[in-house]
Amino acid sequence: VKYPDSTVKYDYYREYFRQNYAYRFGRPQIDTCSLCEELKVKLKSPHINENAQRVARAELEVHLRRSRKFYKSLKEHSSVSQSEHTRSIAFDFMQNLPLPNIPVQETFYLRQLWVNVFNVHYLQTGRSVVYLYHEGQGKKGSNEVSSFLYHYVQHYIPQSINELNLFSDGCPGQNKNHTIVRFCMALTATGRFQIITHRFPERGHSLLPCDRNFGVFKKKINKVY
Repeated sequence: VKYPDSTVKYDYYREYFRQNYAYRFGRPQIDTCSLCEELKVKLKSPHINENAQRVARAELEVHLRRSRKFYKSLKEHSSVSQSEHTRSIAFDFMQNLPLPNIPVQETFYLRQLWVNVFNVHYLQTGRSVVYLYHEGQGKKGSNEVSSFLYHYVQHYIPQSINELNLFSDGCPGQNKNHTIVRFCMALTATGRFQIITHRFPERGHSLLPCDRNFGVFKKKINKVY
């Protein structure tokens, strides 16, 4: 230490470190996009030629632009300045919860009852509606998604709303299939809505407001059990 008698405040040290050093600290990323990782590995590989690197760089840029376009649209529809005749919602299933949730090793090898959690998030206000049921009452398919959305439309969306924007991941068994398309077409054919737009993110870039809600749920569950 060159100057042991001098005292430097933490804020000054932090600002100096941030401006003069390019080190970044953070937790290791998990559940990352497989395509992004594949293209980044190609760009770092010394065994591929320049033409292949150029193609990989272009594919990565297009992929990231598509992902940013989805999040830009999500942010725009989350604005409180949306039209009073428009409603934007995001919906998703949470990871299955075991019932009962007890810290005994033997229960891991036994057949447990799984609890399903479906969340519908109102983007403009941040309010959520949660549908909770166990696997003995229903599955996690497109029929359940349609039922929950229909219940939400009937009880939580006023009749004055004529435009509906949906945001969800592209899971083919739940959200991206003919059942959901026909459900949306039925809502427009009956005159409930004039326009329904369903947006899907790029694969691997599907972080929704519902996922933040699920994180809050898990923290609460860990405190209780």
